[in-house]
Amino acid sequence: MNTPQKPNIIFIMTDQHRFDYLGCMGNALTHTPNLDALAAEGLLFNNAYCPSPVCGPARAAIFSGLYPGTNGHYANWVPYQPDVELLTDRLSRQGYYNAMVGKLHLCPAYSRHGFDWKMLCDSPHDVYCRDEVEINPYLRHVECEKFGGRRGALNDAAAESELLPIDDHRFWLGWQYIEDKYQMTTWVGDVATEFIEQWDCVRPLFLNISFFGPHHPYSTCEPWNSLVNPDDVELPSTFSIPKDSPIFTGSMSAKREKMAQWDESIWRQIIARYCGNIAAIDQQVGRIVTALKQQGLYDESLIVFTSDHGDHMGDFGLLGKGDMYDSSVKVPFIARCPGGGRAGQRRAEVVNTIDLFGTFLDAAGDNAWRDDFPFHSGSLLPLLHGDAKAYAHENRTFAVHAYNLNEFKTMTRRDELKLLRLHKGGETFYEAYDCTDDIPDVRNVYDDPAYAPRLEALRREVDDFSAREHKAHPLVGGYRPIRGCGSDSRRRTR
Repeated sequence: MNTPQKPNIIFIMTDQHRFDYLGCMGNALTHTPNLDALAAEGLLFNNAYCPSPVCGPARAAIFSGLYPGTNGHYANWVPYQPDVELLTDRLSRQGYYNAMVGKLHLCPAYSRHGFDWKMLCDSPHDVYCRDEVEINPYLRHVECEKFGGRRGALNDAAAESELLPIDDHRFWLGWQYIEDKYQMTTWVGDVATEFIEQWDCVRPLFLNISFFGPHHPYSTCEPWNSLVNPDDVELPSTFSIPKDSPIFTGSMSAKREKMAQWDESIWRQIIARYCGNIAAIDQQVGRIVTALKQQGLYDESLIVFTSDHGDHMGDFGLLGKGDMYDSSVKVPFIARCPGGGRAGQRRAEVVNTIDLFGTFLDAAGDNAWRDDFPFHSGSLLPLLHGDAKAYAHENRTFAVHAYNLNEFKTMTRRDELKLLRLHKGGETFYEAYDCTDDIPDVRNVYDDPAYAPRLEALRREVDDFSAREHKAHPLVGGYRPIRGCGSDSRRRTR
């Protein structure tokens, strides 16, 4: 077996995975022994953020090193701006073989996006985008194995809950419609482990393994649906806290008003099923780690686990994402260096998953990425190697969410302070939070004189970032990308 000189890069992602729903983050409800073990052998980051709290834009920022307004991928099912160079393209020039299995969620789905091998499963249904079932070997596999080859059978079953209104708790909770061996999570684990077992190690490997869960619908199947007893679930301390602010009002408060009608037993069941979904993923992570060890790849690989964004999971009486509160914009983040150096460290630095672009390229030996284009990414490699002083982003980060230009949300965090900004209807609003508070995002300190000097500097930073992203946004320049989705009477948008 020929061993590559450069490290393999194993990049494992979940979708809509709240940052503190890991055992190693102190969550007693989550069963994550394999991810906890990975954290014990690597570095666990307490303050990791995503570049955008929405699936497609968050992933597109990681793969381009650019924030969504700049790379053009500002919403789900919207392609990159022309000439955006991807992480995979640069890794190919460094001799890497690029492979992925699971949810990529870049548009259009039929594009290679720089991968040499791809087994895609962006979604089990076509409610939002036809490409997500047409370019989907998972569906073909389950149709053959479970439904006797009947085309569309799984799509119809998976779409049923997604077609309900969002104020119906079944939209979020879902139900069991296939057994564990046919679940997307199991299929991703099966395909990933088979690929690892057959890998010939002639070239260094970049392998992106991406799970659809624990994204709603949160229910999967047994034994996971019954793993956590809803009676053991305590609703979050922020569950009933009212928020009266321009940033929270509008879509968030309207959604909260509808969800407030649910009985608390429904909320406990939702949280319990969410935890079971994560446990199912953890089991597959364990299989993947075992395969890497058996093939002799574990100790020569950089392994990163994270999510595209979080989920409110009851905070302020909400579910879902798309907002700049920690429950939505913060993510779990574990990194294990080749050889397992600095095992068991818990890092407090403020980092962002957009920095994975630079981190992976640094690890691959691409020393030119900083000079070739004004990427927004940094590199976490100094932190992974124990050199905190060489980390370039000065303990700060940004995030943006702007499906359109009428409601432009941005955020910055520097050290312990976080500033939220909303530009809507010609007005600009701010909220500020001290991240050392025991309960995040409750005590708005924006008008507190004790914070005024530091907040003034933060406001300049977030205003400058917002202006750059707004100016670069494709809709400003008249760029109107065509979504890779067909039209259908039942298809909906969110």
